Amino acid sequence: MNQENTGDAKKPESFMIGKSKAWRDLTFNEVVRGSTPGFFAMGGKRDPKQKLKLPGVDWSSKGIDREVAKRVLYNAHLNYIDPLYSEIEPLWGLILVRTFLRVPETQGKIWKPIPVTSMDMINVQTMQRQSVVKQVIESPFKFMTKCVVVSVPPTMEGAKERFKVGDVYAYKPLRTIAPQGGNEFVLTYDYFFAHPDSQLVDPSTRPESRHYGYLMMPTQFLTAKINEIPEESLKLEYKQWDEEVDKIFSKDEKAF
Repeated sequence: MNQENTGDAKKPESFMIGKSKAWRDLTFNEVVRGSTPGFFAMGGKRDPKQKLKLPGVDWSSKGIDREVAKRVLYNAHLNYIDPLYSEIEPLWGLILVRTFLRVPETQGKIWKPIPVTSMDMINVQTMQRQSVVKQVIESPFKFMTKCVVVSVPPTMEGAKERFKVGDVYAYKPLRTIAPQGGNEFVLTYDYFFAHPDSQLVDPSTRPESRHYGYLMMPTQFLTAKINEIPEESLKLEYKQWDEEVDKIFSKDEKAF
């Protein structure tokens, strides 16, 4: 995989945020959960001689596993807008976005588990010995209520002035639902969208999937603009980042 050369060996803070703030000045929460869209989304760069670094993230911390790493890296690469999706034209009143993921917070070198909320709990029904059994399971979709705009409806008056690709918005919480009954239910969520060429009729649960995390929602479902990805950091290209996970973990931990 091609490594990016920072071009400035004199500066230890080779991970610059935009043109002013160095990565070491940002906390983990600021980058992945807080006000910034993500490390790469704000112009962060990689030291070619070291493993991937993110502000405030110690990959040796207790509690980090491959699934946590994938969620962190997914968030950090949301400045890459896939042309497969950005070239889609939503119909009037709809907007295509890609959601951020919730990740654990850190306390020293300990990663705290993601709190389970009421939106994470799903009521399902299964059959056991010809009887209906109701169960409550936890949703695999750990979505934040924050997203990046991927495509704006071209025919909606004022939409392109109000929204633009790379804007970061808050949105109303989503429900995870199990539309099929019986023992073989399929989990999905409100406003799920995948490109038809993906042949997905049910949402992927893998953050490394090219088709993960997209929502085609009404524009009124967005509640507030948080910020935007700087123009110089916005990349209209598909970025396959899952190889970065293998840089963090040893080869004997490759099995998902």
